[in-house]
Amino acid sequence: MALLSTAEILEELSEAARRMREVRSAALELRSIRAGDEPNPTPLPIDLSQPGPGFRGEPIRTNAPTA
Repeated sequence: MALLSTAEILEELSEAARRMREVRSAALELRSIRAGDEPNPTPLPIDLSQPGPGFRGEPIRTNAPTA
């Protein structure tokens, strides 16, 4: 196990604190969306009229050996 300098430890702690703030902010935003305080985000557009691979009988991937 490598020893870290005080500056490296402080840098790691600062980065961890920044990530914790981001996660907390995202959790609070999600909570407010679920509570109805904000409109739900627009869902991603998905074209269900065009079936994807696998639904047309096409294998998504095969176990056939490559030549």
